[in-house]
Amino acid sequence: MLNISWARAAALGLWFACSLASAQAFKDYAGTWQFTISGGDDGKGTAVVDEQGRIQGLGGSSKSPLPLMLSGQIEAGGNTQFTATPKGMSSGGATFSGKLEASGQGKGKWQDAGSSLSGAWAAVRQTQAKEELPTQQTFRCEIDGR
Repeated sequence: MLNISWARAAALGLWFACSLASAQAFKDYAGTWQFTISGGDDGKGTAVVDEQGRIQGLGGSSKSPLPLMLSGQIEAGGNTQFTATPKGMSSGGATFSGKLEASGQGKGKWQDAGSSLSGAWAAVRQTQAKEELPTQQTFRCEIDGR
């Protein structure tokens, strides 16, 4: 019975060590990122990456009359996938894939299957501090100049 206890303790220790390593890996990407898209559409946005690797943000494009809600996840190593869905809709929009670097740069490709548009995206980390996402009004001012 003592061997089973040691085995459980070892397994728990390994799980805990792996969990800490994963949390540290995501922390390397945490912060506020500014991104731009190009190709079949152009636009920009702001996304916040938290210490669990979750991506949330707000964007806009020249071909979408609605703000775009961003959500996704970073995997260990910086590979990332997220979606940009028009505000108020539960589906549709574009899918993004690519990679963020701990150094503060990112790039990848996007595709909107509904409109057959596609292109590239690039991102630059602005700050590593966790900040609030911009409001729709603040973001609209940045894009429209109002």
